Amino acid sequence: MQWNILAQVLGEGKDNFVQCPVEALKWKERKCLILEEILAYQPDILCLQEVNHYFDTFQPLLSRLGYQGTFFPKPWSPCLDVEHNNGSDGCALFFLQNRFKLVNSANIRLTAMTLKTNQVAIA
Repeated sequence: MQWNILAQVLGEGKDNFVQCPVEALKWKERKCLILEEILAYQPDILCLQEVNHYFDTFQPLLSRLGYQGTFFPKPWSPCLDVEHNNGSDGCALFFLQNRFKLVNSANIRLTAMTLKTNQVAIA
């Protein structure tokens, strides 16, 4: 079996992307570029991290393109400190429903040296 995987989304400017033009970090502009990439590659599986627009952008748009998705927010998201925030950021996993069926999934809060972190994963 062969499939195409596309991963990663850029932050919204609160995390010192010093070599990135500020206008490139604006969500209104960036969401179109991200969706263009998804459409260009047409991935069977799409793994996104630091997603804080799951419910208002990714889930509704990608479901119309035949994707099923799941989202797991960070427990202490720094996005919640931003004025007019969209809620917690976290990981999102999408797959084409005509290629795959979700049998089981696990939301994982990552640890470091046995201590819980603010990082999450979906398996």
